[in-house]
Amino acid sequence: MLTPEEAAYIAGFTDGEGSFTINRRRHVVSGHEYLGYSAYFELVNTDKLVMDWIHSRLDCTAKLCVQDLPSGKKAYRLRSGARQTLQIAEMLLPYLHIKRKSAELLLQMPMNHKKADKAFVESLYWKMRDINNGNGRAHSHIYKYDSISPRPILSEVQG
Repeated sequence: MLTPEEAAYIAGFTDGEGSFTINRRRHVVSGHEYLGYSAYFELVNTDKLVMDWIHSRLDCTAKLCVQDLPSGKKAYRLRSGARQTLQIAEMLLPYLHIKRKSAELLLQMPMNHKKADKAFVESLYWKMRDINNGNGRAHSHIYKYDSISPRPILSEVQG
């Protein structure tokens, strides 16, 4: 369990170096295609001591991976799975500022995506994508969806 001070520190670190994300992947099983959704939390930084400490304090099974950067430095990436992502979002939410919208949206994600309203989960995916790619600006109004595939198709927009 995190102390309030630890949660505030990790939330500040997350505001600067982290993200909450909803991922969408296509799956084909027995010739049938469907979309699968997963939520994850990710932090990346070059300070191994800080990343080890955060990893230990979050008490999660997330992997701490190492990546070589073009600068010659090593980056340490912490990425959690869906259930732990929801727990992390709940713990950090009171202290988040920049990533608050992402955490709040992620907390609406149903735990069992297969039985959830597909349109609702798809809307969460696009809202999260708008937040993460557009710094909170909603531009989903330029997308329309066809009934076969929920991939975005840019509509004709006079610019």
